Amino acid sequence: MTQNTAYFPALTGIRAIAAYMVFIHHYIPEYAGKLNPILYGILNELHIGVTVFFVLSGFLIANAYLHNNTASFYTYMVKRFARIYPSFIILTVLALIVKYGLWHIPADVFITNITLIKGYFKQFKFSGIAQTWSLTVEETFYLSAPFSFMLIRKSYKFLFILPFVIILIGMGLVIAFGNYDYYGFMRSYNHLFNYTYFGRPFEFFCGIALCYYMKNFGIPRIKLNMTYTGIVFMILFLLCIYLFKTDQVPYGIHTVQGMMVNNILLPVFGISVLFAGLVHEKTWISQILGSKTFIILGKSSYIFYLLHTGVLTDWLMNLIGYSTTHVMYTFVIVNGASVLLYYVLEKPLNSYLLKNMIAKNNLL
Repeated sequence: MTQNTAYFPALTGIRAIAAYMVFIHHYIPEYAGKLNPILYGILNELHIGVTVFFVLSGFLIANAYLHNNTASFYTYMVKRFARIYPSFIILTVLALIVKYGLWHIPADVFITNITLIKGYFKQFKFSGIAQTWSLTVEETFYLSAPFSFMLIRKSYKFLFILPFVIILIGMGLVIAFGNYDYYGFMRSYNHLFNYTYFGRPFEFFCGIALCYYMKNFGIPRIKLNMTYTGIVFMILFLLCIYLFKTDQVPYGIHTVQGMMVNNILLPVFGISVLFAGLVHEKTWISQILGSKTFIILGKSSYIFYLLHTGVLTDWLMNLIGYSTTHVMYTFVIVNGASVLLYYVLEKPLNSYLLKNMIAKNNLL
């Protein structure tokens, strides 16, 4: 199988920025009472790095497969599996062993983690490596994307129809299962719109729509610089999300208004515009993000995301002799460990699986 896909260096580099945003979101509580309350509250909403990841996933998968109707579903799934699963399963099993002991890992925790379905269950979504609830969202998108692409090839209207259909399916699941407390499976609309693909399809479809528009019409030449415009809108929407928080709801994203801004307005008018600029404009930002340093940091950002908080990070920092309360030390050390693990673990495993699961079956 051959694919005529472009490579966008700055979009590799921005993966590192998205991961660092999530890092700040997780570690900013260390500075509670030490920062200006407004600045603290805004930095506390940098979970929007996850939204950046979701839009980027939609764009990159569409870039590779939306206009490639000869792609093998088997090859597609092997590449997705080889990309995310080996590092995930190794680090997740290690995290569970560290937390529970080798022979005492609860079966339900183990199964929901290794199958990547934990994000659908309120009780399990933060188990194992807590932040990997987002991989449940990614996994669901990966499984559904080929079927979405089939419909979009038939009519561009499905770019707008499918997100609403997916949300209606999600709301139906909440109606069907919300009254049954089965480990919190699809327990509430808050869970639906924050932690599942059925509540967050607009983020992925913004990326898909951007790719579709670029390949069919190009990017319109406008007087405004899209890179800077996208960043300005992202900052404005971040401020909006922060303003929706209350004393009872510490994160603005957990309000209806905050969800709408994060799940729809931010991807459409902020992140997508920024990505269009990074792809088509030469700015100092695109040059930095496309530099060799940021390419390496971007490629290792998946390991960084998996490793940046949790029992493995605690163990690593204690081994070196520091506490995770030393946030800058944690950031530097985890970055170094992530780059190392990318070259000795993630990249070799990815190459090995692709070679043995695809090439030997003559499916390339």
